[in-house]
Amino acid sequence: TLMWSLVCVCLISAAMGSYFAWAVAEHLAETDGVNSDEVKYFGSMLAILASLFQATTGGMDWRDLADILADISPFACLILYAYMSMMMYAVMNILTGICVSNANRAAEDDLDLSTEEMLQNNANIQLLRSILSRKSSSSNDRDEGIKLTWPKLKVHLGNPKVRTLFKKIDLEPWQLRSFFTLLQNGNEEPEVAIDNFIRGCMRLRCHVKNIDLMSALQETKTSDSQRHAELQCLLNRVFEMISKMGQRNEFLQKQTHAWNL
Repeated sequence: TLMWSLVCVCLISAAMGSYFAWAVAEHLAETDGVNSDEVKYFGSMLAILASLFQATTGGMDWRDLADILADISPFACLILYAYMSMMMYAVMNILTGICVSNANRAAEDDLDLSTEEMLQNNANIQLLRSILSRKSSSSNDRDEGIKLTWPKLKVHLGNPKVRTLFKKIDLEPWQLRSFFTLLQNGNEEPEVAIDNFIRGCMRLRCHVKNIDLMSALQETKTSDSQRHAELQCLLNRVFEMISKMGQRNEFLQKQTHAWNL
């Protein structure tokens, strides 16, 4: 989680800060003069942690810290290079990924809540449901729930008002056709309840629509099935021709044998 990732970052920074504090303290103990920059950036544990935080977040140029540590200890400078590389290329990317993942999950939950809320309270959705239910209802529909098919929806799409309502939820007629294509199984025309149809349409609202990807997948599967059927038909014809040739060969052999007698 994000909290434990931040705890790990703090622990790594504290470990690096402890080493830098020890290296600077050893250097100050061995030298008589005091460098003001060393005291400013490495004079205390709090100052070291603040310097490392500023270096990793763009508050200061970490090359200044590297130059100071290079005068103190080349190995300490190398440790700073390793720390900055790890923070910039690994830790920060991990934190970014966690934040993006949490944002996506929150967006999905919000989409579910907003979809149900719009289905209940949005005037445009209520109007669309009412228009689709008006001409789709029949005696059987009243018994089993109102069902919608592509031919029925195609009739409704001739109404500019219906097209406008679908446009408001960012769906085009060809995408609605793809929706029914995904549901089709065999030669039977798929039927879907109007409430489920509207709910599905609401869930498909995005810039790169799931229906586009699913439709492409369905088309690929359909194409593979057609090629498989064509190949099977061709193989059946080949086997049929081979069988006929065998029967004809047997017939010719019998005729030849009869003539010889």
